[in-house]
Amino acid sequence: MTSFLLIISFLLHIITLSGVYFLLKQVQSLKDNNHTDLPELLETYLEEIKTENERLQHEISTSSPIKSVSQKVEELSDHEKINVVETDDFEQNSEYTPENMETMNDEVQASLQARILQLHQKGYSNEKIARNLNCGKTEVELTIKLYG
Repeated sequence: MTSFLLIISFLLHIITLSGVYFLLKQVQSLKDNNHTDLPELLETYLEEIKTENERLQHEISTSSPIKSVSQKVEELSDHEKINVVETDDFEQNSEYTPENMETMNDEVQASLQARILQLHQKGYSNEKIARNLNCGKTEVELTIKLYG
């Protein structure tokens, strides 16, 4: 009986060791394949980017009125370049008249986090801050912990 168990154990060990060997062999082959595929993949991406850039440059050069303006600016001398003011048709035809700067009132509101921190610095409790700003108590605590 003991010899029968030893034979079974021996066979199981041989099967296990051969399985481990084949798995290691497959993992090694996968690692080798990944290293050879990566440069090829990067080269493929690089080629795609180059062709896309060439297509974009060709499209810009054939259909853009900006090119004519940039060519004219290049032809001007340095002194003339300073005096060039570019305007488009919208700005020339626009009937917009700005208001007086004195009558314009800009309003700036502080963010919720800034208001929470201001009230916290003044000594308000988290519950009072949450009630005053209509936000959750946990939000107030989190903001204070994060920024405080």
